[in-house]
Amino acid sequence: MITPGGRRSRKTSLEALDEVSFAGDHADGALHGKTGSGPVELGDIEGRFEGWYVGYLVREDRAPIVFALHAEASSFGGLRTFRREMAERLLSDVTAQIE
Repeated sequence: MITPGGRRSRKTSLEALDEVSFAGDHADGALHGKTGSGPVELGDIEGRFEGWYVGYLVREDRAPIVFALHAEASSFGGLRTFRREMAERLLSDVTAQIE
């Protein structure tokens, strides 16, 4: 990146993380996260899957909330959307409790 003064500047690690992990706006702030998954039994892509969604919620004028969700399902299809949807539901519940 070139600054207005013509000098090169580098993004900090946290700025780069914020950019690549942004998952969208949430009712309580900016949601950042990363999913991952794999078969419970190595190589068995037709069997049970485990997965995770880890991240943080940046809230204006408040400390961020850091979270990690781990889940297991009968297939990858059952896990794919569940991870983020459940994390968002839990974040909504938590932010309502700490307001």
